[in-house]
Amino acid sequence: MNLDIDNKVDLFDFARYVPIKEEVSTTLKNDNYTPEEYRDLLLKVLDVYRKINLNSRTHYGRKENLWSLLYYDLGLLNPIESDKVIDGCGMGIRHLSILSNGSVLACRRMPIYIGKLPDENLINIFFKSSTLNGIRNKNNYKECSKCILYNYCRGCPAMAYGYYNDFFKKDPHCWYTK
Repeated sequence: MNLDIDNKVDLFDFARYVPIKEEVSTTLKNDNYTPEEYRDLLLKVLDVYRKINLNSRTHYGRKENLWSLLYYDLGLLNPIESDKVIDGCGMGIRHLSILSNGSVLACRRMPIYIGKLPDENLINIFFKSSTLNGIRNKNNYKECSKCILYNYCRGCPAMAYGYYNDFFKKDPHCWYTK
């Protein structure tokens, strides 16, 4: 199906389903992709994107954090050393979620409450939250902190939180083992 012709779509992207703690059971874990299967899925999606993009007005996004890992595998990304986060998950770095009741969350995909508007100043919430400061600390990411792609990826902390109740653990779909 060519989305830009059939539906007049300007932008298309996808994201993985992120389970909440109560949903993670042996059944869900067994029914989910292995890291290798997820890599294969991204390869298939990339192939489709490339074929469709030849004659398309639709922009096919790459929001999924593990695209960086796939591009690295394919030799399309040459990471540079940097103290800055360049791409990947923006939790604690460039985004927050604000609910209609004023609750501020670190990420829209997990229930990590970090403040309340208008009771608190948004700038203070973002820069002074101990939770966000912990999220910004590279050393807290158990396996990812040592990865060459840390500044480009970090996987999806919400996936790690959904599976392990710990957003500092490695994304359960990450296939990188070096």
